[in-house]
Amino acid sequence: MTSVHFTDDDFQYGLEVALGASYRQAADVGEVLATAGRIEDGDADSWVQEWTATAGAAWSAAMEAEQCGRRVSALAHFRRAATYYATALYRISHSSEPERELELWRRQRECWEHAVDLFAAPGERLSIPYEDTTLPGYFFRAPDSQPSECRPLVVVNNGSDGATSQMWVHGGAAASDRGYHWMTFDPVRVGPRRPRRAADRRVPQAPRRRPGQRPENPQRPPGGDPLLLPVRGALAPRARPHDRQGHGDPHQTV
Repeated sequence: MTSVHFTDDDFQYGLEVALGASYRQAADVGEVLATAGRIEDGDADSWVQEWTATAGAAWSAAMEAEQCGRRVSALAHFRRAATYYATALYRISHSSEPERELELWRRQRECWEHAVDLFAAPGERLSIPYEDTTLPGYFFRAPDSQPSECRPLVVVNNGSDGATSQMWVHGGAAASDRGYHWMTFDPVRVGPRRPRRAADRRVPQAPRRRPGQRPENPQRPPGGDPLLLPVRGALAPRARPHDRQGHGDPHQTV
């Protein structure tokens, strides 16, 4: 098997993240290594170009499979395409065409939208009230649950700068395997990086709040008291003790 290693730490990290997605069938090891092998070490333009090309090939295969009614194959292709577009986005701000960020984010999001409908237990789209707007959310019931059955709910937070599609890899799949409901959403930025989804939807930057401070009139997602799974940082564990709706039990955080 081809061995690929980047001397650029950021490139190596991005490669390892892409390889890790193969555990949840959201990447293919051969495709990842072949793509990485074509990339010039440290060249952001090369990174974006090659990951976008691999993503495009997976997208084309997904569309063909979907049109032929091959649900399982289409889902597999869309998941991989989403990962590869997300991986291209990882270095887009360092490339000579940072203005393509929104275009590529929309592509990975479109892959995710297809995948949501193709899962064995299709996802449900939510509109989550936030300030004077709403955030798009996605709720997935446990595969073996009944439509009205209440199960523990895992909320996978992407940390404000991750791709929505990758929340399946970073927690959604594990929650589903264990019989939990799970959900994710596109959050508003609270950190220094520009939010791709906020830029797309003209969502204002979130005002800074103390840990656990809640917006007015919050609406609970289906599934009962949530288990919080932060993908980056310690935002959810810090907020959990202040969450009155969750009974303030930090041990419910996973």
